[in-house]
Amino acid sequence: MNNGDVVEITEGPLAGCVAHFAGVAQRRALIVVELQSRRIKMEIDEDWIVAAVPARKLVPGVEAPEVRRWGRT
Repeated sequence: MNNGDVVEITEGPLAGCVAHFAGVAQRRALIVVELQSRRIKMEIDEDWIVAAVPARKLVPGVEAPEVRRWGRT
């Protein structure tokens, strides 16, 4: 995965949430997730994330479009 890629969290208390990939540090994924209208940077196990479909890049200064997964509303 590359910085800015949209990922889905598959495990843990945030399972099902969408985030932006920000890098890797010691087998921990750095992600940015939006919670309660705030962007929060956090580390989670890198095995807990997968690329979201469709993968999109976060463009600085532009709001990220909503990511919809197949079979979800």
